[in-house]
Order: sequence, then structure tokens, then C-alpha cells
Amino acid sequence: MTVSNAAREAGYQLKDIRKLTASSAVRSRPTSRSLPNSLLIGLARPIRDALRRPVAWHLAGEELFLNHLLEPYRSQALELIRAKVEDVDGFVAVSEVLRDYWQGKLGISTA
Repeated sequence: MTVSNAAREAGYQLKDIRKLTASSAVRSRPTSRSLPNSLLIGLARPIRDALRRPVAWHLAGEELFLNHLLEPYRSQALELIRAKVEDVDGFVAVSEVLRDYWQGKLGISTA
């Protein structure tokens, strides 16, 4: 993970985000969108704004990757994720362990 990945909107991927949100797939306006992991949380707001639909984040194991990052990168990544939590409408944990981990790290509620 790079800082740019988590920062998406302000990162190097801004041009690609604009292409994605202007695409015909986005214009079909699905009822919701799901982000498969925390590394994509920076996409939550641009997708939600483009679709005008809720965005959920599936908590599915990326904490293993984050926990193995060296400092200061681990702290930077978690801080970037925390900064984007308000852009996500809901969180779905695939296990109680992951629910507890992310609630502790981010102070979020999960389904």
C-alpha cells in the first residue's frame, strides 16, 4: 500500500477516479456500491457522489497487511483510513475478530 493508494482523491489516481465516475457503468446508478478493502477507501466519496448511492466497506482481512507495515507507514496508512471513514455509509465485517479489530482502530460500527 502506498500513501497515494489510501489518499486516492488527493493521490496520483485522481485522473482514473474521474474516468471511473464518468463511465457508463456508474451512470447505470446501482442501488449501492461495495469497497472490498481498506486500501480502496479513498474511492468511497467520489463513487458515492457520482452515484448518489451508499457505499459500504467490507472488512475482510487487510489488517494482516497493515499490521506488517513498518513504521511510519503503518501509522500513516491507518491515519489516512481514519480520515476517510466518514465517506463510507456502512461497514460489514466478515468475522467478529475483524469487527472488533476495526471498531478498536477506527471507532466504527459494523453490521
